[in-house]
Amino acid sequence: MSRTRSVRPRPRPPARGMTLLEVVLATMLLALVAISITSVLAFAVRTNAEGKRTLGAFEVANRLVLQYLDNKRAMPQRGLPVEYGTYRYLWDLSEQRVEMQMRRTELRPGASEIPTNRFRLLTVRVYEAQEAGPGVARGDELAMLTRLYDPVGARVFRNKDVTRRIGEDMEGLIDVINDLTGTPESVAAPAPAAPPGAPAPGRPGAPGAPAR
Repeated sequence: MSRTRSVRPRPRPPARGMTLLEVVLATMLLALVAISITSVLAFAVRTNAEGKRTLGAFEVANRLVLQYLDNKRAMPQRGLPVEYGTYRYLWDLSEQRVEMQMRRTELRPGASEIPTNRFRLLTVRVYEAQEAGPGVARGDELAMLTRLYDPVGARVFRNKDVTRRIGEDMEGLIDVINDLTGTPESVAAPAPAAPPGAPAPGRPGAPGAPAR
């Protein structure tokens, strides 16, 4: 008779668990990854917000330039914030006369002289409006636009609405004529000096003084 031997399977060793040091290192690694992802997301959100704020500043600057070219007397009051969406801005505007230099080869004999000092360089700067007590103060400069333009062309031939408005506005028409002829902007002439012994203007008894 053959004998059979029963073979018992060898018991497997228990699975090796994680040590405390491995758990701490894994936790630290996950924390570093989470912090990196959070920093990237926060930077993206901040960059997007700054981009929207800067884009709004350039849009305000462009609208101010167009408004100035259309009708500079209808410009918003300086020192008051301009609202654009959820943002508030302060602005500043400067204009300087630019003289065009003509080449000798471009000067034709007998041609009518064209004023070369009628051109203007318009600069608009837009700042962030920051709360400062009861009012607002200028923050960082967010946008700057410059435009070189011909006042006559900008005020007369830019579009039909401007041309019609110039025809109805006597002061605007005078400005166009002064720009076309190169005449400086009108400045109030100083009052003539009073003769010795005469009362000063504005005092009782002086010509034009209000009666009491």
